[in-house]
Amino acid sequence: MPIEIDTTEYESSHGTRPRGRGSWAFIFDAGSREPWWAPCPLTFMASRQLARAEAKRRGATYVLVCP
Repeated sequence: MPIEIDTTEYESSHGTRPRGRGSWAFIFDAGSREPWWAPCPLTFMASRQLARAEAKRRGATYVLVCP
């Protein structure tokens, strides 16, 4: 089952696509607004990979990048 990574809220808030190193937070399946924080500091790409693995562990199919 594919996992969608949604960056629209981040892009709307920051005016750019997510990139670089920092503290990245993600929300899974938009049911709960409680963010999951990737260990920091990590690049966005590394954090995205960890978020995808966490989504798979939770059975989620949607991941929102927090603004």
